[in-house]
Amino acid sequence: MLDESLYEGVGEEPPYRLASIPDFNTLIANSQQNRKPVFMLTQEDVGRGGSVWETTAVNIRKFHDTFDGLASRVEALTGQSG
Repeated sequence: MLDESLYEGVGEEPPYRLASIPDFNTLIANSQQNRKPVFMLTQEDVGRGGSVWETTAVNIRKFHDTFDGLASRVEALTGQSG
């Protein structure tokens, strides 16, 4: 879609996948139910405790990191700064 040299500048090689987004179905459902972004969900929002919450908290962080990285790549490719 963009000039090939731009992709190389952000470390992307064919097939130019800017991000691999895992299945966050449960987090998406919690996000919609609580009407807030996934990365702002709290333990109270998802109703989980103990090791289940710990795993959920890790997944929330992964969600944030995945989309933060994607946004950074799009900004770099389009000449935008964050």
